[in-house]
Amino acid sequence: MEHLNLLFEADPLDPLKPAKQWNDEFQLGKQYDMFTPVLFNLDNFLDGQDIWCSQRAKKRDSPSILRCHALTDERYTKIYKALLKI
Repeated sequence: MEHLNLLFEADPLDPLKPAKQWNDEFQLGKQYDMFTPVLFNLDNFLDGQDIWCSQRAKKRDSPSILRCHALTDERYTKIYKALLKI
């Protein structure tokens, strides 16, 4: 594998930190060049705000993994479409 974007749900009270359940994975991802860990505002987005990410993916054509709590198919699709626009 060449590169992988890791999209983590941000802490709703501190969007510059990952949600507590993802903190270990986020910190580990930062240690390897093959990963780009990115935070995004899941709760606010699902409440109607624009999606926000802590940074742009280094390689937009690289595969991405979304790390957040379980969602409906419709909500995953909504996130996917929003992320494609940024």
